[in-house]
Amino acid sequence: MKLSLVTRFLLIFVAIGGIYFSCILFWKVEENSRCALQYDGLLIPKGCHSEFLENPVLRLNCLPEFSKFTPNNLHSAVVCSFKLVTLNINDNYSKFILFPFIASRSFILNLNKVNMSKPLQTVATEVNTLFKELAVIIQNMTLLLDVNISKTEDVNIFPLVAQQQILSHEYMENIRLSKKELQFLVFNKSDVYGLPKNMLKEMSRNAKQFQNISSSPENGPWLVPVDTVDVQRYSNSSTLRKKIHERRLQIGCSKSYNNSNLIEEIRGLFQRIAELKGFKNFPQYQLHDTMAKNHSTVERFLENLVSRAVVKANEEYSILKNFSKTIGIENFQVSDIYYVGTKYILKFAKINNTEIREYFPRQHVLNKIFKFIEKTFGITMKRDSTNYDTYASGVELYNVFDRDNEYLASIYFDFLKRKGKISNKVWTTLFRQSFTYLNIKPIFLVVLDFDLENTLSFDMISSLLHELGHVLQAILSKQISDDNSLEFPSMFVEHFSSNIEILRSFSSHYATGELMPRSKLDDALKRKKAFDGTMLLIVIYRGIIDQKMYLNVNKPWSDIVADVRTRYNIPEHVTDEICNFEKFTSMNYAAKYYTYLWNEALALELQAFLYKDDDLSFNEKTTSIRKLVFELKNVTNGAEAFKLLTGNNFPDENYLLEYYGI
Repeated sequence: MKLSLVTRFLLIFVAIGGIYFSCILFWKVEENSRCALQYDGLLIPKGCHSEFLENPVLRLNCLPEFSKFTPNNLHSAVVCSFKLVTLNINDNYSKFILFPFIASRSFILNLNKVNMSKPLQTVATEVNTLFKELAVIIQNMTLLLDVNISKTEDVNIFPLVAQQQILSHEYMENIRLSKKELQFLVFNKSDVYGLPKNMLKEMSRNAKQFQNISSSPENGPWLVPVDTVDVQRYSNSSTLRKKIHERRLQIGCSKSYNNSNLIEEIRGLFQRIAELKGFKNFPQYQLHDTMAKNHSTVERFLENLVSRAVVKANEEYSILKNFSKTIGIENFQVSDIYYVGTKYILKFAKINNTEIREYFPRQHVLNKIFKFIEKTFGITMKRDSTNYDTYASGVELYNVFDRDNEYLASIYFDFLKRKGKISNKVWTTLFRQSFTYLNIKPIFLVVLDFDLENTLSFDMISSLLHELGHVLQAILSKQISDDNSLEFPSMFVEHFSSNIEILRSFSSHYATGELMPRSKLDDALKRKKAFDGTMLLIVIYRGIIDQKMYLNVNKPWSDIVADVRTRYNIPEHVTDEICNFEKFTSMNYAAKYYTYLWNEALALELQAFLYKDDDLSFNEKTTSIRKLVFELKNVTNGAEAFKLLTGNNFPDENYLLEYYGI
């Protein structure tokens, strides 16, 4: 019997509600207990299958409810919601309708991997069946409910956005599966000579899980991942280094899991979305309301960077090639670059990483950074002294206050690595929405990747400052900002670590308490910035490809990559890896990847303004920066704030080039 449109809509809504509340029914969390597992910084209730957590498509977000509106009262009740990381849920009705459908689909994609109770599986299957008619239903639904669809949820565009999200997740799934397919076991001890003991231990443990075999860190076998360069940095085996390099280039482009066709489909969808919006191409649509305004401005910005970065990257490659001969490598190859670079730094650096970290004890640095934030922005962060509940050991709660001691927000800091926590990623997410009319303040979750040592590296310090920049803007800003306002403040706060005197003020030797000597700090920063030209060129190159990919969707993406390499003389050690670079297929980043460099240039120029010798004091400038950049007071976006402070319409790329030693 054919169901009416209204009946279908009600069935879908009931099914989604069934999934939503089944979290509470099937995964009970008793009083004062904690979520046992964690994935990507989001809370996972007890009972979730381990394979469920591996899939980057799904975000099972279990947010603790608060029985009282106080930051330290983490109640035991758990509500689970399904959402996609690439989508931002706002408090409007149209998005409430939009996201459950797509989110439910991301859940369905993984049904075969999850051991669920039969009722929940039945509900999920029904949603999956009904989802096939989503494009038709959503159009009629908006008419039935008289919903005011905003510009990004236009009725005609919604089916395309939904399709793009599914394709993007298939793209990510191919990356995940190809990483698993391409990893391999090593049995020969000579291949792992040079690897640190902690790395051998992890590779041995992974080998046991990979094939359920016997393994030890000393005798192997060892499972070699292909999605990082860590093994390439230390392995004395050129054969192993080459094999890892070749396999890494196949991630997302392997025979079994190939994203080539998906990239073309997504390019076509973005083009159709742009045309429906009245634009010639997708970059024109993505850029029209940004600081850059158009592709020509972005292209000029990137081209002013690329030629000089190519020269610097070639110089760095020549240095490594010449040095490789002194350590017995006659036939230097691209796959050797990380190994030779590591050896080069060890030979010529006057201070090693262990010595550097001895001057930056973790708790001391945290206290100093929080004091610096208080002095600079008038924001105080105090560690909560009550017996608050958390989802994992080591997670710390801080409460945030303004100059007049007004409570503004709370922050959960998830500082340390641990088993089950995703590694090599750092981010900030909204843990609880603020509700002004109920006087409920927001709670944030800042996830970091500090190791278990009691000291911090320069990168860890920079990451903490960057995430604090995000939190400060989210707390202080009273309006939604454009993409330039999003990363601009976080980059600005991060680059306080580029100021040698500020960085030195964070130091205190763990044994003696002395500040890091200026000469040692100079040497440490030289070590940190070695081969920065190549790192900068990689980002520039990707930014150029990201623009070109969507300007002409009729030309195969592989031809576009080849043309860019030829036109800009991109050296061979700057590799493509387009098939496994998810930013190119994300609605938030496609045709906007350049903003990483753009925002860093803005931040560096604003740092120069802050320390410029003029009639304004440091406090006067930081007060203005807080009001304009972080609060967006009397301005609509970061572009206006930047212009009022510096007098410039666009960032000067020379500040960026100077920072990278070019």
